[in-house]
Amino acid sequence: KNKKLLLFPLFLLLPVATQCMEQITVVKPKTMQEIREDRNAIYAWRTRKEMKRNSCYCGFDEYFFQNYWTSSLNELTEYSCNDYKNFKKYLKCNHEGDPYEGYSALGIAAMAIKNKKSLKQHYFKNTNSFNNKTNVEISFKEKKTYIKDLMDFGFQLTEKDKEVDMLNAYEQAIATKLFLQRSQFLSKIELPQEIVDHIALIMSQIKLFS
Repeated sequence: KNKKLLLFPLFLLLPVATQCMEQITVVKPKTMQEIREDRNAIYAWRTRKEMKRNSCYCGFDEYFFQNYWTSSLNELTEYSCNDYKNFKKYLKCNHEGDPYEGYSALGIAAMAIKNKKSLKQHYFKNTNSFNNKTNVEISFKEKKTYIKDLMDFGFQLTEKDKEVDMLNAYEQAIATKLFLQRSQFLSKIELPQEIVDHIALIMSQIKLFS
């Protein structure tokens, strides 16, 4: 009898628990390849705009091309001082319908390149892809400093921002691993694979937003 009394409240809670389970949606995490395709689609879109000589929304270019970074910070300073109410709305970065929808200025800066010349130089029209060497053109330190400046204005990270940051770290780890494996100088030392893997793992943890 006591066991039945103990089980009765659990029986009453069963429909509630079942309802909660029905509302849970399992979202499959994106693979690195999927995140890379999202990023490369933005590179491709911006390159096509440039090829057609179409103007692009300055709120994208200001963060995407490093040679505009200084002017972007000056404009943000002026905007935040003169119209702070609307500036707070601007920080939300609602780019609905744009190829870079879901990214804030932080994510755009994380995938930034030097200038428009770099865009044309590294874009492969036939494969609709982007040369990853472009990311090396802007040093990690430069990106980190600029992103910190943007964060000081109040920009908040989005999920897509975090994804592109994770991709950058992953690609840096792969590049480091390949360098250690193919370096003629290091091949003479015969660096153990365990050390190579460990260094690559460390590189994968070095992120712009951490």
